Amino acid sequence: HNRSRLHAPVLAYLGAVVNFVAGKVERAPRWMQHAGLEWLWRIKEEPALWRRYAKDGATFARLFATRVVPYAWHVRRNTPDATSLAAATVDVARHDGSTTLHLRGAWAASNLGPLRHALATAWKEGGALRLDLSGTTHLDSAAIALLCMLWAHCAQQARHLVISEPRRAVQRVIRYCCAEYVLQPPPNPIPQDLLNTGTAT
Repeated sequence: HNRSRLHAPVLAYLGAVVNFVAGKVERAPRWMQHAGLEWLWRIKEEPALWRRYAKDGATFARLFATRVVPYAWHVRRNTPDATSLAAATVDVARHDGSTTLHLRGAWAASNLGPLRHALATAWKEGGALRLDLSGTTHLDSAAIALLCMLWAHCAQQARHLVISEPRRAVQRVIRYCCAEYVLQPPPNPIPQDLLNTGTAT
């Protein structure tokens, strides 16, 4: 649809688009495309794809059952109220060139500002970082994403990071978000596939 608007000297097609442009594989009828059934048409056109789709489908089903549904149930039953979010605190302590941040209370997308500020300040001061989660009662997916980005950034900069003593309920939510790796120190050097996973989570 946008080819006439592109002015690049070379266009590189990827995946099934190569076969579509070459005319080796026919696109699904419009109604199948709009109904989200193009994958079914692709299996008809290229029968070998069923194995890949079956594997992807099984992985999706496993993640949905073991991570998505439990996390949705957890959120439904454990969303902190505004008072709990307002009471969250982060205390910062410097010792022997390292910084420890003690997180207390419930942390969610709506109250991450002070935590971001404390992390930015600690980062500028240099040295090792430690996040003590022993007083943390709640983390939502936005808070966990912040920890994932911190972990990846520390890995990129070869900076020592320890995220310690999360309560069992917090550990469970971290697992639901597929972010268990943040509870381990970043490897040095970090494998590229882990780095990509960490920054994307």
